[in-house]
Amino acid sequence: MKTRLFLPLFLLCAALVPGGAAADPRDERNLHPFAILADLVLLRPFGLALTVGGAGVFIATTPFAGIASIAPPHDALQKSSEMLVLAPAAFTFMRPLGDFSYQMGGVYSR
Repeated sequence: MKTRLFLPLFLLCAALVPGGAAADPRDERNLHPFAILADLVLLRPFGLALTVGGAGVFIATTPFAGIASIAPPHDALQKSSEMLVLAPAAFTFMRPLGDFSYQMGGVYSR
């Protein structure tokens, strides 16, 4: 029974450990394993909560942003969606693992 369980478990562990061949030698970021772990365990769930909360606030304030969009420059709805939903979503899902910067536009360099 142990031998039947060992091979699939070993292959799963080997697939989850990143190899040195996949690393980009031009990547100059020095990532500490604890920084990656802190990002994965703390910041990603926090970013997800901010994205969900921001979506709720955006839905609640959409009528007011729509009224504010009547006057020029007519972009209140777009700005509120970027600030409340798109920027936290980019922080959560688009940001490279271990990068602690926050880009307002949601564009992260890889």
